[in-house]
Amino acid sequence: AERIPPRRFLSEPDDLGPSFGANNQYYLHQCKLPEAWKIWPGDSNTIIVVADNGFHLNHPDLVQQWKINSNEIPDDFMDNDNNGYIDDYLGWNAMDNDGYVSADLPTLTHATAISGVAGARTNNGLGIAGTAYKCRLSPVKISDATNIPMAGSAAMFYAAETGAQVINCSWGGNIPSLGEQTIVDYAISLGTVVVAAAGNDNDTLPFFPAGYDGVIAVAATTPQDVKYSSSNFGSWISLSAPGMSIYTTDYIAASAQFAYSFRSGTSLAAPIVSGVAALLKSMNPAADPSLVKNCLISSTDPIDQIPANLPYQGLLGSGRLNALKALECMRPYSPPKARLVFPPDVNQLMFCTDDTVFIKAFSPTGYIDSVRWLALSSELQILNPTDSIAHITFTGPGIFQIKLRVYNSYGADSTTISLEAIQ
Repeated sequence: AERIPPRRFLSEPDDLGPSFGANNQYYLHQCKLPEAWKIWPGDSNTIIVVADNGFHLNHPDLVQQWKINSNEIPDDFMDNDNNGYIDDYLGWNAMDNDGYVSADLPTLTHATAISGVAGARTNNGLGIAGTAYKCRLSPVKISDATNIPMAGSAAMFYAAETGAQVINCSWGGNIPSLGEQTIVDYAISLGTVVVAAAGNDNDTLPFFPAGYDGVIAVAATTPQDVKYSSSNFGSWISLSAPGMSIYTTDYIAASAQFAYSFRSGTSLAAPIVSGVAALLKSMNPAADPSLVKNCLISSTDPIDQIPANLPYQGLLGSGRLNALKALECMRPYSPPKARLVFPPDVNQLMFCTDDTVFIKAFSPTGYIDSVRWLALSSELQILNPTDSIAHITFTGPGIFQIKLRVYNSYGADSTTISLEAIQ
């Protein structure tokens, strides 16, 4: 058996870092996340495994974001769902082969910071917004109190075996491993997108797992799109993402308080990309990891010609992450999601019996090839049931349902809505 080479976590705390933009999250706007969320914000069926050093699970911006395995009974020392993992009710401890994923020491906060960047809750009046806030996080612990990530390969295997769409690896080392590459290949073959930090040595030497075939290797940049000072670089980098003064979830051990702080490094750049990868997998669950990687790489904003980046031309990947363009790249390959659009003057779903109602079929994900409208009541008539805009009339008062089904070559989806007609 091959011994996995030593690995280390990647983060450079700078808790007193400067503020950039609304809620200190400049990187969301730089990477066009608010615009991307308007297209597709993700969903709770999409899981990001955060393989890291132990989690402060009750952070108020994270406590509702964890993936719960409802088929498992916690702490009964049994594998209730027969998936090969005992007590993986809320993540998995790959170090000790149990369900205890909390930090062994209160000062170990790397995992909590990475989790916040990827998937912190939003619209809750607290702290920050994660890049994939509607997706769910699966915490997988890969170190003990020594803070040495010794179980990263086991975490990748767990992610693959349990069907996670993405795994974030904000750790690594300079020595490659054939066994680790094999596990990466296995995870990718089962549909898991593997994202990894490029390392913080300001060096071109490949850093693993980021340097393995198939992995999305993420370098770090500043708010000005310049290479972050300590970020690794090289021809093996896939793309860059902001990694300087990233405001995220934290825990202050001295006062035993949940908090927020600024951190820097490729560790923080990677979960921004992991979150966008999760949005892509949520938009198109059948997407192969290679398609996700291609959309991320092909849609970046170029940064090579920025004067400070000229010494690193071709060494920061294809450019800096652009979430909006990445989603637009995935749309032609995605199944549709059925949505209804009413005219701007319609602010409630109540109409007069002599009204003609116009409703447009829309999909925020895959483009629509054909539609089918279905009246679920004889008192409601659809004049053009296969057109993208339905013309609906009523023969009397009441509450009626209409169903829309949309199709393209990648799948179909439907939705139902109730309309009320009054005299």
